[in-house]
Amino acid sequence: MNDTAWPAEFQDLQRFAPWALATEDARMRKRLASGMTELTDLYTTVLPRMEALAGHLAQYPL
Repeated sequence: MNDTAWPAEFQDLQRFAPWALATEDARMRKRLASGMTELTDLYTTVLPRMEALAGHLAQYPL
């Protein structure tokens, strides 16, 4: 995921690319291994952008 070009409006979120893991289990293990500071940073940065992220992703078929 780190090798993929990010849209300009989301460049600031690229630092969270290591969270884009392939499986639910891997994502859960990442959450459990992360400290509260890291989790708070992720959630307070990404959650306010969810509408914009969803709008961007909606242009692509599943």
